[in-house]
Amino acid sequence: LAKLIPNPASNEFKVEFQQALIESVTIQLINSKGQVIKQVNSVNQSTSIFLNGILAGNYFVKIIGKKYDQIHKLIVSK
Repeated sequence: LAKLIPNPASNEFKVEFQQALIESVTIQLINSKGQVIKQVNSVNQSTSIFLNGILAGNYFVKIIGKKYDQIHKLIVSK
């Protein structure tokens, strides 16, 4: 299981996993239209995602991997 810290976020947020990852996951930032506007691959237990150029609003963070298929809501406040 993963969590987003902080939420709401302004400049960056972290995706933190409860356990160390064995295989790479893909983390996608998705806007309200369903478009992937940022994508990061990671094998780290904690991954920072920077929000440079991302407008304030409601987004989804989708985590895809062998043991992961999660969607979290993220609020970006500027």
